[in-house]
Amino acid sequence: MDGASSSSSCSWYTAPATLGCTYDVFLSFRGEDTRNNFVGHLYEALNQAGIYTFKDDENLQRGKPISPELLKAIEESMVSVVVFSKNYANSCWCLDELVKIIECQDSMGQRVLPVFYDVEPRDVRGQKRSFQTAFLEHEVNFVDDVEKVNRWRDALKTAANLSGWDVSRTANGREIECIKQIVRTVSSYTEPRLEENLIGMESRIRHLKLLLDKGGDDVCFIGIWGMGGIGKTTIARALYRQISYEFEGSSFLKDVRENGSDTRGLKSLQEKLLSEILMQEHFKVKDCDDGMCQIQRRLGRKKVLVVLDDVDNIEQLQFLAGARDWFGHANSPPETYKKLSGDVVSHTGLLPLAIKILGSHFRSKSLNFWKSELKVLTKTPHNDVNKVLKVSYDGLSSLQQKIFLHIACLFKGKEVHLVTRILDAIGLEAVSGITVLVGKSLLSISNGFLKMHDLIQEMGQCIVLECYPNTMVWLPEKIEEVMTTVNILEAVEVMLLGEHNNSPIVCCSAELWKSMKKLRLLEVKGSFTSSEPTYFPNKLRWLSWNQYPFDSLRITRDMTKIVGLQMMRGSLRNLQMEQQVIFPNLKYINLQGSNVTMFPSVSGAPNLEWLNLSQCTFAEVHESVFCHGKIIYLNLSYCYHIRILPSKINMKSLQTLLLNNCDRLKTFPDVSTGMEKLSVLAIDSCGSIHALPSSVKLLTGLTTLTMQGCFQLGNCHGKLAKRLSQGSFHLASLRVLDLSQNLLYDIFPSNLHTAWPSLEELVLDGNKFTRLPATISRLSHLKYLDLSYCVFLKDLPVLPSLTQVLKANGCTSLKNIEDLSNRYKWLFKISVSGCPILDDIESQSHIANMLMQPFVQKCADVNHRLSIMVPGSTIPNWFNKRDWITRSNWKVISSPADAATCADCIWTGYMSMDIVGKLCHGFESEHLFISFESFNSVIECGACVVYEKDIKKMRGIGSWISDYDELGRIEHHSATSEELQHGRWSRPSYSFKYRKSSDRDHNLVTVFV
Repeated sequence: MDGASSSSSCSWYTAPATLGCTYDVFLSFRGEDTRNNFVGHLYEALNQAGIYTFKDDENLQRGKPISPELLKAIEESMVSVVVFSKNYANSCWCLDELVKIIECQDSMGQRVLPVFYDVEPRDVRGQKRSFQTAFLEHEVNFVDDVEKVNRWRDALKTAANLSGWDVSRTANGREIECIKQIVRTVSSYTEPRLEENLIGMESRIRHLKLLLDKGGDDVCFIGIWGMGGIGKTTIARALYRQISYEFEGSSFLKDVRENGSDTRGLKSLQEKLLSEILMQEHFKVKDCDDGMCQIQRRLGRKKVLVVLDDVDNIEQLQFLAGARDWFGHANSPPETYKKLSGDVVSHTGLLPLAIKILGSHFRSKSLNFWKSELKVLTKTPHNDVNKVLKVSYDGLSSLQQKIFLHIACLFKGKEVHLVTRILDAIGLEAVSGITVLVGKSLLSISNGFLKMHDLIQEMGQCIVLECYPNTMVWLPEKIEEVMTTVNILEAVEVMLLGEHNNSPIVCCSAELWKSMKKLRLLEVKGSFTSSEPTYFPNKLRWLSWNQYPFDSLRITRDMTKIVGLQMMRGSLRNLQMEQQVIFPNLKYINLQGSNVTMFPSVSGAPNLEWLNLSQCTFAEVHESVFCHGKIIYLNLSYCYHIRILPSKINMKSLQTLLLNNCDRLKTFPDVSTGMEKLSVLAIDSCGSIHALPSSVKLLTGLTTLTMQGCFQLGNCHGKLAKRLSQGSFHLASLRVLDLSQNLLYDIFPSNLHTAWPSLEELVLDGNKFTRLPATISRLSHLKYLDLSYCVFLKDLPVLPSLTQVLKANGCTSLKNIEDLSNRYKWLFKISVSGCPILDDIESQSHIANMLMQPFVQKCADVNHRLSIMVPGSTIPNWFNKRDWITRSNWKVISSPADAATCADCIWTGYMSMDIVGKLCHGFESEHLFISFESFNSVIECGACVVYEKDIKKMRGIGSWISDYDELGRIEHHSATSEELQHGRWSRPSYSFKYRKSSDRDHNLVTVFV
C-alpha cells in the first residue's frame, strides 16, 4: 500500500470479533500493483464474511510521513495481511507499515499473514530482483539513516519467513481459491470469544462441527434439544459466529417462538431470513405460502447457514425450513417415506430418545413394514413414553426380548464378558442378542460395560413386573414376599439376593429351595440366609454367591445342569463335588479369595474351561487340574501356601497360566507334548523356583513369558542362567519376555536373534550383567528394551532399528551412549537418568542432540508420545521464554513415574493433541492443565509450538508400544494437506524445570506438543 490517510474504507460491520480491537484485519499492500485486482477481491471477500477490515483507499503524497491514524489502525487490528508485490519495497510507507506490523507482532502478539502476489517468497526474504533494486535506491536516499534501511530489511525477512500463501502456487494459481483460503484462516483467528466463560462450551461446539462435517456436501439439519436455561441459544449463536463465513449466506432468527406465534409473525421471519441471506433490505413476500416458495426458489442453489432459535412448534419449521430440497442440492427421500417419517415423529411427542429408538427400529425396513408399524403407533398415545419405546422391544425375537429384560433388571452397568458368560449359561445366545440390542439403540457398550438409558431400563422393568411378575426377583421390597409365598416361588426363574438387604431372612431352608423348581440363575451376596443351604434346584445353571458366609458347599448329583459357579471372598473352606457324578455342563469356576483348603478333583467336570483359584489358601492343587484337556484359563496367582505342583502338566487346551506371587512354590512341572496352545505364562515373584524344565521349549505357541523377581532361577547357580548361557532357551513365537530382577550375570546367548526371533518387548531391569551380546541388534522386531538399574552395565549395545522405547535409568556404571537421535527413527522414549559417570564429551554431545528441535519434530511426525530423560540441567535454546507460563497456572497432566528418581536431569516430553484428548476428558484445545505429582516444587516452565508445516513427513509402521496402559496401541496419523498448507498448530510444546526438596537441585524439562 502506498500510504494512509484519514479517509479509509472499512467493512460495514460495526465492530470486530474481539473486544479491545478496532479492526479484525489491517490490509498492507502496494496500491498500484494490487488495489484494483487481487486486493480489491480480497477486501470484498473479507467484507462478505463479516470481517471488519481496514483498507486505505488514498495515496500519500511523496515526502509526506506515514500518518498517526494509520499507525493506530495497525495497533488496533487483530490480524495484519501483508500482500507483497513487485513494487511493494519501492514504497517507504509500505516498509514503515511493515516495521510497525512486525513490532505489533512482537509486542502484542498480533497475527501476521504474508501473501506473495507475482513475487517469489525467496526474493522478498533475501531482497532480490525488484526488492534488491528498491533497496539500492533506499541506501542512496537514506545514506544518513542506515538504521532505518536495516529495520526495513529485517522486517521483510521476518515477514517472509512466516507461514502464508504464494498465490501462483496455491490451488494451481487460481486466485479466487487462494482468497477463500485466506478468508478461512483469518476467520479462524478472529473467531468471537464467548461473552461468558462457560465451562464445556468449546467441546459442545466442536461436537456440532463434527455433525456438520458428517453431512459432507449434502443438506444437514441439526436439532439442539433440552430444558430451558441450559445454554442452547448460547451454543447455537457461538457456532453461528464461528462458521457463518464459510457459507454464501447466513441468517440467525432468534426468538422464533415469540415472533412466529401466528402467520403474520411467520411471514415477518421469512422476510428477515431472505433479507439477511440475500443481503437485500426490506425483502417482501405476499404471505406465508409465497414465503415458502421464495425461500425454496432463491436459496435452492446456495450454500447457506440458517439458525432457528427457540422453536416450539413443528409449523414454524414447516414455514421456515420445510424440507431438505429447499436448500443446496439435497437428495430428498421418496415423498412416501417423508410423509411416513413425519407421522412417526409426531407419535413420539418429539421426545429425542423415542425418536432415536424408533429411527433405529424403522431403519432399512420396507414400505410395508413402515405402514404396518405405523398402525400400531396410531393406537398409542404419544405422551406414553414407555409404550412408544416398547414398539422397538416388540420388534425383537423372543430370545432377544429375554436378553433385553435380563439386562434391564439385573445386568445394567456390568461387564460385557461376564454378562455374556452368564446369559449363555442359562441358554440365551448373548453375543448375537446384545449385538441386535445395540443396533436398535436399546443398549450401548462403553469401555467394556453395558449401558442402558434410564427410561429404557424402566420400560424393561415395567414389562417384567406387568407381564412376568414372578419370573425375575431383584427388588428388595419383593424378596421377602416371594420367599414366604410358595406359589410364587414355583414361578421364579431368576433371583438376585442380598445386595440391598441389611439382615438375613431366617426362613430360608432346603425345603424352600426345593420349591423353586424353575430357578436357573441365582446371584447372592453376603449373609442372605442364616442357615447353610443343603440343596439347590436341579435346573440351576448359574450360582454366584460372593462373600459366602458358611464353611462348606456341596455340589450334588441334583446340580448336573450347573454351568457356572462363583464363590468369591467368603468363608468357604470345604468345597465338595459328589464323587462318581459327571457335571457335563460345568464350564466356569471362580473361587478367588476364598479360604478353600483343598481344591477337589475336576475329573467329574470334563468340559471345564475357566478356573480362577487366585488368592486361595490351599497348599496344593488336585492333580486332575493339570491333566485336564479342556481348561483354557488357569489362575493360581497369589496362592502363597502352594509349595508343590504335580510333576507333569498336560493341558492341551490351556492358553493362559498365571502363577504370579506363589512365593513358596519350588518347582515348575515338566511340560507334555501337545501344549502348543499355551500363549501366556506368568511366574513373576516366584522366588523359590530354582529351575525351569528343559521341556519348556515344547511351548512353541508361547508369546508372553514373565519371570520378574525369580531370584533362584536367575542366579549363577540357577538352571535358567545355565540354559541362557548355553543358548538352549529357544521360543520362536515369543513376543514379550520379562527377566527383570533375576540377578542375571553375563550369561546371555550370542544367538539371541535365533533364540527369540519374534521378540518385541524385552525387560531386563535390576540384573547384574555388565554387557549384552552384540546380536541384540539383530532382534528385528524388538521395540521395547528396559535395562534400568542394571548397575554393572558399562556399555549400551547397538539397538535394533525399530526400537521405540529405551530405558536405562540408574545404570550407575554406564560410561557412554551413542547418538540415538539419528539412527533410530521410531524411538520415542529415552530414559537414562541416574547415570552419574555418563559425562564424557562425546556422550554429552549425543545427549544434546536428543534435545534438539528436529528430533522433537521427527517424533511429532509419527503422532506419538515422546519422553526423553537424560543427564543435564540446561533448557534447550529453541524454547521461547516469552511464552513461559507461571507457577500459578499449573494444573493437571502427570509427569512420568520414573522422573521421581531423576537427579540433575532434563526431561523432554511430547504428547499429540489427540492423545491428550484421550487422557484428559473434556480437554479444550486452548488450555493445557498440568501437575507434577512426583515433585514437591517446580522451578520454572515454558512453552513453544511445533507446526505441522515444520514436520517432515515419514511413513509409519504397523503398531506402537504405549507407556499409557489406558491408551493401548496408537496408530500412525498423517496431517491433512490443509493443516500443512496453512501451518496450523496442533501440537503445543511445554518445557518445565523442577527442583526436589533435598540438598541437591533436580532439574527437569518437559515438552508437551
